[in-house]
Amino acid sequence: MMESLSPPTPFQMEMGVYNQPMQRPQSQLMQTPSGAIEFATQSEGAAVILSHGTGGGYDQGLVLAKLLNGFQGIAVSRAGYLRTPLDTGRSPAELADTYAALLDSLHIEKAAILGLSAGGMSAAQFALRHPDRCLALVLADAITKAPPKSSAKIVETANSLPDWLAWLVTRLAVHIGLPLMVRDAATRSMMRVFFENNPISKRRAGVQNDLAQVHAMDDFNWENIRVPTLLIHGDKDNLIPLEYSQGVARRIPNAELIVIKGGGHECLVSHQREIAPKLNAFLAKQVLS
Repeated sequence: MMESLSPPTPFQMEMGVYNQPMQRPQSQLMQTPSGAIEFATQSEGAAVILSHGTGGGYDQGLVLAKLLNGFQGIAVSRAGYLRTPLDTGRSPAELADTYAALLDSLHIEKAAILGLSAGGMSAAQFALRHPDRCLALVLADAITKAPPKSSAKIVETANSLPDWLAWLVTRLAVHIGLPLMVRDAATRSMMRVFFENNPISKRRAGVQNDLAQVHAMDDFNWENIRVPTLLIHGDKDNLIPLEYSQGVARRIPNAELIVIKGGGHECLVSHQREIAPKLNAFLAKQVLS
């Protein structure tokens, strides 16, 4: 007699395929005068460029696009991530110019921009270098100057893992850690993409470049930003201290700062039900003004 077998768990189903790329939404590769850049769009309305954090890509940006209501999200892969070559924009300033070139190619005159973590560096440069194209700037738990050495060390260690070990760590995080940390099913589903970035070798060059560029913002002229600016930061962020955003909020004229109580480094998603209405209200105000 054959014994009936229980259906495999999600963890078991993924065993043995750690080195296969995760299934990602479809993207496009746009050739611009500043270089090739990978992107994907979601929804319609006034455009918002979504500049992902370290270890991400356009797929992370598409998760951020789910926070938007009535706006078109343009999720990019920054230099060195997935299909965007490093030469497209190694420095935050160069990458900001590529964002402007992408808008030209898409025949979009103006866009707001949201930068998460390391994505905040090029977002801020876009606001500074292209104020006539930038409707608004949103910085979420952003790197606004060199992060603490302990934070950089965590990123360096994670980025040095071989694909198979990184896969194992992320599977444990997704199937064990996330259910314990996040009870809301919808929020947990959104947060998975922050862990499911395998194989990390497809993003390693981008992470290394982020680490090489963190001092690029040390002497940034925040006082010269003239576009409406919103900063969002969790008070429990263990990677980028809240004081970074507090300092920048004091330097940018008329900047707003939202502090998320209990929010960690991914509070933009982990506290999305609290943040999304405030984010959309801010963006709508700038588009309609």
